[in-house]
Amino acid sequence: MSDFAPCLEIIGVPWESLRTARPWPVELERGRRFELEDGFTMGREPSAHLSLPLITLPRRCARIERKHGRWWVLDLGGTNGTYLNGVRIKDGELRHGDVLELPWGLVSRVLFTEPEVNTSIEADLLEFPDDEARWGVWADWLLERGLALGRRLSSEVRDAEDDARALGTMAIFFREGWLQPEWRHGFPVSVVVRDPGNSYLMGEVAPVVVLEGLLREPAFRFVRRVEIDPVSFVRAGVWARLREEIEALGELLVGAPLPPWLSTLRVGPMPISELRLNQPMPVAVEFFTARHASLEIVNAAASLHARPGPGHRVGLTTDEPNVIAQVDEATIRVEAPLAVQIVFDQGRWRAEELNRRPAELPSLRVNGRVAAHATLRDQDFIEILDGLSLRFRMH
Repeated sequence: MSDFAPCLEIIGVPWESLRTARPWPVELERGRRFELEDGFTMGREPSAHLSLPLITLPRRCARIERKHGRWWVLDLGGTNGTYLNGVRIKDGELRHGDVLELPWGLVSRVLFTEPEVNTSIEADLLEFPDDEARWGVWADWLLERGLALGRRLSSEVRDAEDDARALGTMAIFFREGWLQPEWRHGFPVSVVVRDPGNSYLMGEVAPVVVLEGLLREPAFRFVRRVEIDPVSFVRAGVWARLREEIEALGELLVGAPLPPWLSTLRVGPMPISELRLNQPMPVAVEFFTARHASLEIVNAAASLHARPGPGHRVGLTTDEPNVIAQVDEATIRVEAPLAVQIVFDQGRWRAEELNRRPAELPSLRVNGRVAAHATLRDQDFIEILDGLSLRFRMH
């Protein structure tokens, strides 16, 4: 029988601006492990098993309990919540490899056994990531030991919960739509970074913050291309800082250790086509604009009497709102009491509901997420009510 003690291993530390202690306690740095016991508590309270000097936490924010041979985490009612694999919870069972986060940025991984690694196989993969035989060898080695990563490597079936575990400190960004990865062998090979416009994340999260976390997370070591949308992060009063945000991205690329296979950073769509970085970059940086867009009608319930119907594509104008409503001049006319518009503003395409009362639930979903408004990117899937499905395309 293994004598390994179940524990939490810190894999991410909070944003500097949220820490109440100066300097940050050494015992809360990455890699530190805290052995679990029944009644394990976390919060600002000095007597907590995991005491956290963070302005975002109450005195006690979460407790871990052992019941009937299994471990559970319970949120104790803090304003900012407790997140398990990127999803806010009231309580949840803990499994090996789960990502537990307390806002904002104190991220730990649940360990019930000591993780096994084979550094020689991983080194071979990092040197030759396109060699399918080497991936097969690694998958077999992992499967023989019953390790979850082996199943990920041998199957391309996607599971959001498992994907969030794999992304570690970036689990919340992934589950909230800030990161849209393309996967291969269980690892991201390309990623889109954007503010989806409907996220819980507090304040003004700069694009450089998300990119920095991505570059630091081991799950992205095979990533080849990153596309980042800085304009989607713009808030009131921040628009004038777009140039500074772009320069901060450049400084990060010059100063941060990069994944070995990262070759391209695409930035856009940009409203300022002439904006460029003035210093040599270790990767190719491509700026792009996208003023031309269209909507493809994927599906429409017969009761909506949508015009045009499924299979048609309609061009969008940048000069005025493109309305989906029960009016003759609508871009897409429907026989239903709904009103959604697609607008082009400050270099970004945006979908938003019109005339919705505050007490009403949004009827708009983008890529499966409910939203009263959302920034749009190429290939986004838009659903309105339960009967109209659209594909947004930029050209």
